[in-house]
Amino acid sequence: AEVASVSKRNANATISKDSSRFARSEDIVGYKKNHNVGDIIELMDNTEITSQMKFVTNKEKLLKNIARGNGGGENDLSRYLAVDKLEVPTEQVNEMKAICRSEAQKLTKQSNALRKLGKTELADIKLKQAKNYENLEHKITDSGLTTEEAIQYRLNPKAMTVKDIGKVSHAAGLEGLKFGVAIGGSISAVNNIISVYSGDKEFSEAILDI
Repeated sequence: AEVASVSKRNANATISKDSSRFARSEDIVGYKKNHNVGDIIELMDNTEITSQMKFVTNKEKLLKNIARGNGGGENDLSRYLAVDKLEVPTEQVNEMKAICRSEAQKLTKQSNALRKLGKTELADIKLKQAKNYENLEHKITDSGLTTEEAIQYRLNPKAMTVKDIGKVSHAAGLEGLKFGVAIGGSISAVNNIISVYSGDKEFSEAILDI
């Protein structure tokens, strides 16, 4: 998923003349390995934007381990709160955002109830977790790939690469076509204006030709 995503983004950025460039953390000098926080680094105007990419089936568990993780144990993924984006499969974006909203509301209510009982320390923990879920909701973004696509890249890399080449070539062709139409239209306008002034064409005829 990381390899395919980086490749697509760089191709699209090049076609659209966007200055942003993307790389996996292990491909960047200074990282040289799979970073434990950032999977994908976007370089934009000398600024690094870090993304963690997660393709999982148990969405609730992933979000819980990030928002409620502490102590550095096996299930503690709270370090992902430090990234700028949490990239997930296209079909999971809205559902994961909804989970974050629901959990944040539930934990906030629990915090308020505990505070009324005088259990301030526990109330603070619940409130912090609620804030973590709120923070996560804003970090969740579309990776640009579905789960099925990621699986196909792993199982059929050659076929998927050929498919991508076709899409990128088509996109590049359309972008080139914009300039071609603009240039062709300008040439047509000039030629027809000259024809009208030289008496070779009626004005209405030239307009139709353009």
